[in-house]
Amino acid sequence: MRKPIYIDLLIAKGAANRYTTRRLYRKQQRKLIDSICECAASWFALETELDWPDNQIEARILLKQYVMKSLKPTTKGSSFFIPTSVWMWIAGQVVTYVVKVLIELYWSDIEQARS
Repeated sequence: MRKPIYIDLLIAKGAANRYTTRRLYRKQQRKLIDSICECAASWFALETELDWPDNQIEARILLKQYVMKSLKPTTKGSSFFIPTSVWMWIAGQVVTYVVKVLIELYWSDIEQARS
């Protein structure tokens, strides 16, 4: 069982929202970033996982898989979905970037929780 980590959503969203300034589909990207941060907060607080990943690459992969499975950002019906192939690419890039930012922000907490 792993020790949960509680993240500050304001800091996480603030760090991730820098990505959306002057970009295509800014409004939808911000909605997606908010949803990703909330979903990531639940991943960080999970106690059912066995242990924290050993390195940042593994942590990014696991968090991205969790976010993509939970949010399904490229599926019709989500509040931030736009039916274009450009959105599919943008949503994937936004998820990757936000996951990277969150893991970098909270990596020291993950290392403390592991020990």
